[in-house]
Amino acid sequence: MLPIIVLFSSLAFVSATEGGIDIPIPLGDAAVDTVPLTLHFNFPAMSNLSEQAKKDFADILFNQDITKTEMENHIRSWGANNGILDAVNLEMTKDDQRTKDLRVNITKAIAEFPAAFAKYTAIEDNKSLTINQANEETEALLDTIKTPYLKRFIYAVSYPDYAEGEEPLFTINAAKQCPHSSSYRPSFFNSPPFEKASADAKTEFSNIISVRLSFISREIIDCFQNESLTKGQLETEIKSWAAKNNATDAVNAAQVKDQEFTRSLRGNITKAVNELPALITKSTMEQTKERIETELKGISTPYLREMIEAIGEKIEEDEKSQSTFNLSLGR
Repeated sequence: MLPIIVLFSSLAFVSATEGGIDIPIPLGDAAVDTVPLTLHFNFPAMSNLSEQAKKDFADILFNQDITKTEMENHIRSWGANNGILDAVNLEMTKDDQRTKDLRVNITKAIAEFPAAFAKYTAIEDNKSLTINQANEETEALLDTIKTPYLKRFIYAVSYPDYAEGEEPLFTINAAKQCPHSSSYRPSFFNSPPFEKASADAKTEFSNIISVRLSFISREIIDCFQNESLTKGQLETEIKSWAAKNNATDAVNAAQVKDQEFTRSLRGNITKAVNELPALITKSTMEQTKERIETELKGISTPYLREMIEAIGEKIEEDEKSQSTFNLSLGR
């Protein structure tokens, strides 16, 4: 289902400084005083066409009710009517080759993902590292990844979404997680031992996990990195605090819950990676945009959609440096 991301693979959405042609974006029922929008195509064959011809092209490109096969046929007819069919056919041939190359790269990234992810999780599980050391090793690992799309896959699963109030206490140091979540709040904060703890005890606890805590909402309101504690030392400090504040059972339960979540998380990521190849190779040439979006919404495997979106982001980033046009932007 690679065409869920792009219908044709070689969109050139380039800046005006690189040369090219501006075509109008159909506004449909938008107000007449709406500022006109344009797309910039680096497609020299369009340079001598009339404004009406460019408008006709945009109308085809942004037609949400036709399949990709129909869109191709309409574009070829448009090219023939405007005397540039050879140029259109050449660009479509480039599109086909780029799609093939794209699938080769994505397939390679999928094959290499398990080994790369194992290295990533080994750093995450290493209790001898401080949060800064873990971050440095993670960045060093990502810097070694050269296979297109592979780094995006790692990023896509690096910061999982937790249900509110269900964030982990041990699995991910708060100093790493909370900058990526405005409401980081481990479920332990709701436990009776923590709620009954004194203000001084809560302050001590928040300092241990490297955060500044709001005692009103029991949510983390600020983060700072404790460079002196490794993950193992952090665990020891938390359990020592628990022993002093009659919270050992609650802390142990939180740790078990974190471990169960990690196992589930990694199992879901493995499942998503196993399902991704079938989506990449599935043809959507006879589907409309509405059908494609419906299938996307129907994806239930956790992290699979994130990986598909990561592919789309990488494609978009790459295509800004390409010099050919694409017929899918209206999608």
